[in-house]
Amino acid sequence: MQKLFDLGRVQNAVKVATGLEVTHAYEDLVFVEQSAFLIQFDATDLKRFLCHFNEECPSADRAKLLTHLQAAALKEGLVCAEGKVFKFEQVPDKEEIQILFH
Repeated sequence: MQKLFDLGRVQNAVKVATGLEVTHAYEDLVFVEQSAFLIQFDATDLKRFLCHFNEECPSADRAKLLTHLQAAALKEGLVCAEGKVFKFEQVPDKEEIQILFH
């Protein structure tokens, strides 16, 4: 049985918390405009998601964004947990980008 993530509620939480729009979703990842963070659904708990921050997002901004996202998620009946830090890296000789978590 396939698990269905609640993208609509996550979109609402992101919009309320940050004013940003979700640009697209791919598998369990949700990309947000400006790429300061991305969302990853938790496959073991459909009401929980992780917020991963771009390494280029300042630490003070990360803390503020996470607090706002957690509050907005609760209003949507979801739980937002802090994830990892990531960066985008161009794949050599291809028009592809990798997401590297650290």
